[in-house]
Amino acid sequence: MEFEKIYIFIILILTLVLNINNLNLPYYWDDFNYVITAVNYVYSNYPTIFLWEQGLGHPPFFYIFAGLIFKLFGDSKIIAHSIILMFSFLAVLFTYLIGKELFSRKTGIIASLLLLFTPIFVSYSSLFYLEMPLTALIVMAVYFAIKNQKIPSVIFSSLAVLTKEIAIVAVIALF
Repeated sequence: MEFEKIYIFIILILTLVLNINNLNLPYYWDDFNYVITAVNYVYSNYPTIFLWEQGLGHPPFFYIFAGLIFKLFGDSKIIAHSIILMFSFLAVLFTYLIGKELFSRKTGIIASLLLLFTPIFVSYSSLFYLEMPLTALIVMAVYFAIKNQKIPSVIFSSLAVLTKEIAIVAVIALF
């Protein structure tokens, strides 16, 4: 158990170190076109599920979640990228847990480090896109499905679908 805590801390530190220089990156493409627009709507007004116009038709979970985080900590690029960084940490952590659960601790470590150091994963860990929250939520849903914990699996599957509609494919594969 002590090893688990140390390894989780190491994953957290590595996630931060790999992305620390990217926390103040400007918004780009999709995050500027619709993600930040919908999040700012929630931040400036109130949480609502009716964000079709601002979010270009994507489901509202991430916009509401990030908008509420903005309300708590302020509206800045550092906060926005930190939200995504939190989801990337969760994706790596639950990848480790899946590998450990299915095979061994060594497999979990290798799988999580491969994910953490994959260039596309590192780049998406710095962008305010929907893909990183989607990835983390699906990996979490898979982990709980493997553990045969239906309620958390359904909750994270639902949140994934409410983040981006393509998650329905993963949900169908799970159940």
